[in-house]
Amino acid sequence: MILEKNPTRLIVHPYEKKIIASFNIRKTISLDNYENIKDFNNKIKKEISIQNLLIGGFSFDSINYLNNEEWNDFPIAEFIIPEYAIKFENNKLYHYGSNDILKNYFSSATKNKNIKDCIKNLPVQEQNLDEWTNLIQKAKQSIKNSSLEKIVVANRQKIHLSK
Repeated sequence: MILEKNPTRLIVHPYEKKIIASFNIRKTISLDNYENIKDFNNKIKKEISIQNLLIGGFSFDSINYLNNEEWNDFPIAEFIIPEYAIKFENNKLYHYGSNDILKNYFSSATKNKNIKDCIKNLPVQEQNLDEWTNLIQKAKQSIKNSSLEKIVVANRQKIHLSK
């Protein structure tokens, strides 16, 4: 149902049973070099004070970012303000933005459905899901045992596109 409307960004959290989809970008705030970090922070603070939802984040390894050619085409940090976004969470549909056509579509499409039933069917396609899950559990236990403060979960995939 969400993919039918071609979202600009789609964030799926299968373990948290949450989906966030954004449609069209109304505004982008990015950080391309650290000399502009104060300006970037001020723009983010301003938008957070008036917006309900910003989607984006920082590069994984911002310290070594400038030394790694692999990420040259991407900003150090980027947040977008979508024209419209929906969030399925806790069996509720939340919407942000002003696109009434999309709002009506998702409201009517989910009116008589239990969102939990829709979300529990999200496919998790990890080649080593058991190994990945065990690593996460070990890391969470290490946090409980105070040997770690936090974990960053990431998965890198290389995709080669033919012309």
